[in-house]
Amino acid sequence: MTVDEHDAAERSKRDKLVRAQKDARQTIDRGVLLLALVPVVAAIVIVFVLAFGVSSTFFLLLLAGAYTLVGGIGGIALIASGGTQSRRLGRELRAIDERRQLPAARVVKR
Repeated sequence: MTVDEHDAAERSKRDKLVRAQKDARQTIDRGVLLLALVPVVAAIVIVFVLAFGVSSTFFLLLLAGAYTLVGGIGGIALIASGGTQSRRLGRELRAIDERRQLPAARVVKR
């Protein structure tokens, strides 16, 4: 394997890691969105309950409760998995980049 082929393979691996890290960050964003919608759904249900009463909005209360439970758990899970992936991929990217960097400069005392 020549030096150019080795560099191309390493560049390709780095590009894949960068794309995967971007996907992990999007997963975190999706989790945040799910969690952010929980209070919005709760506010909408409160408005409907105040406007129409509890008896006529019972099904809506059940749906909001289910979304709060599933959306909250799902949002937390997405944030956790995206954060874990992003940190792991960041370590791998730093390991690739460290090999390419020049050694740290040393101070010479006279």
